[in-house]
Amino acid sequence: MTIQLSTRALITILTVTAAFAVTHPALATGTFYVDASTGDDANNCTTVSTPCKTITAAQTLIFGLSDPANTTLRLAGTFTEAIEFSSSSVTLPDTLKGLHITSTDHDAPAIIDATGLDAGVYINGVHSVEIDHLTIDHGRYGIQIQGSSINVVNGTSIHHNTVQNQAADATSIASIFLQYVKNATVKNNTVTGGNYTLTDGSSYHYVYGVYGFYLYDSVLQDNTISNLTITNDSVLENFHYSYVYGVYLYGAANINAIDNTFQNLSATETGSAVSSNQQSIVVGLYAYDVIDLQLLNSTVTDLSATANLTGSSSTGSSQLSAFTLFNIRHAQLERNLLRNNAISNLTVTSTAKTATASVRGFDIDFSDGVMLRKNTLDNFTATTTSAESNGSSRPSVAGIDGPSTSSDAVIRNNTIKNLTTLAQYTADDSSSNYAVYPISLSSSDGITIKQNTVSDATMTTENNDTVSFYDTGSFFGVYLAYVTNGIVQKNTIHTIHQIYDTAGTGGASSFSQYGFYYYNSPGIQAKRNTIHTTDVTVNLADPTSTSYSYMYVYGHFAISASNGVFAKNSFHDVTNTITGITDNTLSLYTYGMSISGSSGVQLMNNKIFNITDTITPDNGAYDYLYGVYVVTSPQAVLQNNAIHDLSNATAGTSAYNRLYGLFVGDTRPVYVNSNTVRSLTSTSGYADAHEVYGMYFNADASTSRIYNNIVQGGADFGAEAAYGIYLPNQSNTVVYLYHNTVTDWLYPMYLGGGSKMRIYNNIFSAVGNNAYPIALAWDVINRDTLHLDYNVLYNVTVADQLIYDTDNDAAIALGDWQNTTGSYGYDIHSVNLDPKLTTTGRLKKSSPARNIGTTKKYDVEKKSVDYQLLQHDVNGNVRLPAKEDKVDIGADEYKK
Repeated sequence: MTIQLSTRALITILTVTAAFAVTHPALATGTFYVDASTGDDANNCTTVSTPCKTITAAQTLIFGLSDPANTTLRLAGTFTEAIEFSSSSVTLPDTLKGLHITSTDHDAPAIIDATGLDAGVYINGVHSVEIDHLTIDHGRYGIQIQGSSINVVNGTSIHHNTVQNQAADATSIASIFLQYVKNATVKNNTVTGGNYTLTDGSSYHYVYGVYGFYLYDSVLQDNTISNLTITNDSVLENFHYSYVYGVYLYGAANINAIDNTFQNLSATETGSAVSSNQQSIVVGLYAYDVIDLQLLNSTVTDLSATANLTGSSSTGSSQLSAFTLFNIRHAQLERNLLRNNAISNLTVTSTAKTATASVRGFDIDFSDGVMLRKNTLDNFTATTTSAESNGSSRPSVAGIDGPSTSSDAVIRNNTIKNLTTLAQYTADDSSSNYAVYPISLSSSDGITIKQNTVSDATMTTENNDTVSFYDTGSFFGVYLAYVTNGIVQKNTIHTIHQIYDTAGTGGASSFSQYGFYYYNSPGIQAKRNTIHTTDVTVNLADPTSTSYSYMYVYGHFAISASNGVFAKNSFHDVTNTITGITDNTLSLYTYGMSISGSSGVQLMNNKIFNITDTITPDNGAYDYLYGVYVVTSPQAVLQNNAIHDLSNATAGTSAYNRLYGLFVGDTRPVYVNSNTVRSLTSTSGYADAHEVYGMYFNADASTSRIYNNIVQGGADFGAEAAYGIYLPNQSNTVVYLYHNTVTDWLYPMYLGGGSKMRIYNNIFSAVGNNAYPIALAWDVINRDTLHLDYNVLYNVTVADQLIYDTDNDAAIALGDWQNTTGSYGYDIHSVNLDPKLTTTGRLKKSSPARNIGTTKKYDVEKKSVDYQLLQHDVNGNVRLPAKEDKVDIGADEYKK
């Protein structure tokens, strides 16, 4: 945007110059005074007691100097004329260099009333200009500094000015406008009240606090930019977009924006036309194509964007961000640094048939080398409402969105809290979809996300009296897609609430909550992250049987994260509650960690505990709760994870529960080592409809290694099925189960068939009248390759009830089971004794399982990974004593 002096202004300057050239010869002075009240244009204007009356008169004297460099213009009073200086107004190029424009009394700044003018202060092609302690009121531009691509203005200083109430008939206004300027300092200015108030506005309107177009090597510091607004009220069939920017930078380099304040920036669109299309866009600071940016210690507060349209086919959109950065790069600086900024009270609302509203703290794309540190983002709200049939309501909130399509980003020590979305609608055949992304990156390499805190997010959907609805919504604490070798470490996400309240009839809803989400992100390093105190509340008041609701809750969710490491993370204190009536179909799926399609992934030392799912419908409930879920991930390692206190419950005449401590599906080989699973509880109002599994291996478990695990069930589940370790019938390559302690299950060990099983040094302890330590589908097992020995088999309830043939519904006596001349001949050295364990599954001193195991049956190479793992127990204690046939049976090697 290039702004030139108006013809009227040029004619005025030339005319006055000619009139005063004779009476006021060139003077060798550096200061000229102008006083609107006491001045006289007949004065020489060189002292405070002999001022000019008009700025034009003083300009004429300055232009008449043989060398006007380093001249000062001091003003007092109120003026209705512009201050205009151009390098073309003097004889030699740039002889106005060093021009200083200020007030005579800094405590009583001069006022430039620029009503009807293009600019209050206009400087064209002049270097080393200083403008300070002025008040510029009205006008399209307050202070305008103009250079060109071949004459970039150097050394501008604008400080301690008040620029206010900019307004014009044109489509854009700016309080401070800098074009082709370098080495500028814009400091301690107050920019306020730039606004448009429109009726039936069409096309686009823009309000800028500070506009920098090709601005280089410059500082924006300690400025307050407030009360910039656009308000448009339309009754016509048109479209209108309102844009409000606190600071706008385009094509800039080496910019330091420090200690600035942005507040009360707003855009409001209202309209009643049937098909109106109106958008409100507000940005605190916008930077496009900028090299080397420092954005420090700024405060952004009370920004809002509103689009309230009542037309039956209207489209309303509100978009707001504190900082939007696009194509930011670094050259001289090590990184583009965004640090210690405080962003709060950002609000977007939209009412229309198609209503969307989005708010972002940082919105960053195509930007390399960005570091966001110690920023605080607080209280972001997006609300959308639709009252028309076939309407949609779509709010979204993001804290740090990006850098996306970028590299080398660091997001560290930021606090993001109090994020709120509300999606409402009331008419038939409508839909809603909310999305919340506290931290989100995509298509980026080499990123680090560390020590951030996300808390207090609330997402609410209200669906009232609608027919054939479809509602969706998602929360992503940390979202990564197509990110390679990222580091996600020591982040905390807590106090997350999802609320769905509907009386809608004949529709479906699906909602998701992700603590950490990784999609197509190989090599991710996710360590020491915590998700806790989250809840889901779903209330369906639909009186018909045609409504469906699905809820998915994940701690960590990863697809295609090969060679990723997930270590020392925790997911705990999660409560999910769904309530429905009549025949609503309600489904709830909860996962502590869900990993799929990720070869070579490692899950180690994670803690998943205190998770409760509850569904209370009259009919039609499905609840699936997983501590750890790993599928289609060959070479996976699951080690030292603690999965405790998981509970799901359903009530109704058709309710189904499935509870899994650890679920492995179609993943081979897999190492499952030194994990603890305990206190899994499942209840159902529908008899024999709930199943509980400590460790469940679905499909082919060939070449899997299951070592040193403690898997504890409950006293008596009363479930249709309660299995400690469950193996299917498709394992055709050796599966090793060594040194596991599996207690208090209906069936501690279940073999559904397969070949080449090696089961040694385990404790299998059952509880219940119908319980057996080992249950197996005898007719589909390859008996020649089945090896069981050196195990402790025990049933707390029925002493001699140890082996169960599920295919033939037959109990097998221990003597027959061990008889080598009969049909069986297994567990020859195994014993039927109480293993005497602590409440956490460790051996007591008096345990008969001490020193009766063997390592000679390990059937693994001593140089292999397997052998290394077996040298230590579940606690990390050394297992192998001098005599290898004297190890303890079970996961724990006794140690005082």
